[in-house]
Amino acid sequence: MGTDLPSYPTSIQQEIYDESLYLTLMTKVDGKVSRGLILKIRDQFALADTLKKWESSMTNDLKQSFALTTTKVVSVGFLDNTYQGVAIRYRNFIDSNNTIDYAVINAPNGDTYLVITSSKAHIYAVIDRIGGIVPGK
Repeated sequence: MGTDLPSYPTSIQQEIYDESLYLTLMTKVDGKVSRGLILKIRDQFALADTLKKWESSMTNDLKQSFALTTTKVVSVGFLDNTYQGVAIRYRNFIDSNNTIDYAVINAPNGDTYLVITSSKAHIYAVIDRIGGIVPGK
């Protein structure tokens, strides 16, 4: 991700548990790298409104660190999706390999994470891992 860490609002920083921040990378179908951010959070309900408000500047905040190609916007705003019962908000730029996808995931151990990735396949993989789902079973 180079030297630039993703930027996110102060109100989200206040909800991060113990300053937990994880960066994740995944090779996409096109051979490029999808980037992701995982934040362990305190209260998903307190975070919900903040995330919706952040959507107006999220693209600009994540553009450089997520290496997003934002010149060809496919979806004007964020849209809804679900995967394995997890609600996802996303915005496509060129295709599903160049996106901002985010979700709040509840792990089986009771921990809650905010996950933001730059591809649909990447967030699906993180949901499978954090949610304890074993693909193919």
